[in-house]
Amino acid sequence: MSTEITATIFSLFKKYGHIVYGEKMNVSSHSIQSGLIAKEKGYDEELILSAFLHDIGHLYPLELEDSTFEKMGEYGIEQHDKWGAVLLEKLGFSARLIAPVKNHVDAKRYLCYANKSYYNELTEASKQTLEYQGGPMTSEEAAQFEADPFFEDSILIRRIDEEAKAPDFVITDEHWQYFSELLDRIQE
Repeated sequence: MSTEITATIFSLFKKYGHIVYGEKMNVSSHSIQSGLIAKEKGYDEELILSAFLHDIGHLYPLELEDSTFEKMGEYGIEQHDKWGAVLLEKLGFSARLIAPVKNHVDAKRYLCYANKSYYNELTEASKQTLEYQGGPMTSEEAAQFEADPFFEDSILIRRIDEEAKAPDFVITDEHWQYFSELLDRIQE
């Protein structure tokens, strides 16, 4: 049986997860792929959920009657990283789970700064959103980001973000069941 927190998250996916945001797939497909890749890599439950929830900020503002948010053209919600962190903090998740969600845009900006070839690995949609997100970091921003206690976790989830973009991925009931059980378990 789902907890209230799990029900809240799944409600967002049910209402808005069908939205396509520039990657030839919808938010639900990308989110589930991300979480499953983290699981395949042997990451712990917090990081698996962080991967699964990293783009929840594309959905959460749509639920708020009084929210004012900007869109990145056809690429979803601007500052979706911050919106996701706001929701997960409100729901009481750990700082470690929230950090890669809050940092996944900064991790992309960092990797574009630190590894010039990383930009060439990005999808066209990720390149377009990078423009909305401030472009590659400066050396000062990079040094500050490297000092984040969850820097390594944030880079891991960012790398998964780029991997989890198979347009022909098929979501099954078992996928939803797995993430429901994982969310319930991490709240115990």
